[in-house]
Amino acid sequence: MKLSALQQSYLNRRSNSFRGSLPLDSSAACCIVSVVIGFRFSRLVFLFLFSAASLGGEISALLVVHSALATASPIAKSVSAACPPANRTAAGSRVVVGRHGIRVRPWPHPNPEEVMRAHRIIERIQREQRMLFGVKKPKMVIAVTPTQVRTFQKLHLSSVMHSLMLVPYDVVWIVVEAGRVTNETASIIAKSGLRTIHVGFNHRMTISWSDRHKLEAMMRLHALRIVRKERLDGIVIFADDSNMHRCSFCWNSCSFRKLEWAGFVLNSKLLWKDLDDKPEWIKDLEVFDGVDDIESPLYLLGDTSVVEPLGSCGRQVLLWWLRVEARTDSKFPAQ
Repeated sequence: MKLSALQQSYLNRRSNSFRGSLPLDSSAACCIVSVVIGFRFSRLVFLFLFSAASLGGEISALLVVHSALATASPIAKSVSAACPPANRTAAGSRVVVGRHGIRVRPWPHPNPEEVMRAHRIIERIQREQRMLFGVKKPKMVIAVTPTQVRTFQKLHLSSVMHSLMLVPYDVVWIVVEAGRVTNETASIIAKSGLRTIHVGFNHRMTISWSDRHKLEAMMRLHALRIVRKERLDGIVIFADDSNMHRCSFCWNSCSFRKLEWAGFVLNSKLLWKDLDDKPEWIKDLEVFDGVDDIESPLYLLGDTSVVEPLGSCGRQVLLWWLRVEARTDSKFPAQ
């Protein structure tokens, strides 16, 4: 009886122990699962934070090992010298247009000393060509330019100024300004470095085109009187500020024989008063005193048969007439 009672009590304690261990097993399983998940998450965080640093260190270590091998081994030196470096710029810079790719090559910067040497050679060749085939004894170029203060004055006057600065002969620039001499025009022509004669005209520029042409003709005659007064010896050209001129225009003007016009050219000695061998077909400037309607410089000639064309008898264009102007009521400054 005692044995059976002991067995029964043992069985009861064992069953009670199993019943009490069930909640302990579930909590242990939860702890194990949380530990595993936390470990995996910590590995991901560690991978994201320290993977870049570890890769950079490995790459730098590989580069150090490679450089050490290259410096230590002569075979590596010969192999690296035999294999040229790849053109990474050309391979990486490709512009795709349609179905075809365009390789953009790096532009080599020219040597400035070689560029200046090439410019000196070209200048020497051009100078020798002018000495052989150009004018043997070139005369002074006398450029007459009527102008006025307006919106596009600096644009037009600077174009004529740069054309005259490229002339390889002596140049005298006579600038006749409508109204009076202004500081705006004087500041523009002062940058040329040429010998300039800046005078004013006692008439203001008109608005209508027909009256403007007449006034410009009177301004040109005023410049010719200055040439006669100063006894300037050279070739007179009428370089309006609204025109574009080629350098060969002045070269052809200096190679004249009688009297040549290309908008227009004449020998300044024909305007002198006490010239001994003055031809009869040229008129005196005193004839035009008080005359307002002078449309063309051909009125200076008594015989127009002496006129000779320039530019290989019209086969070459030496002058362009632009006439690009702003509105008369424009409020923009002349500069």
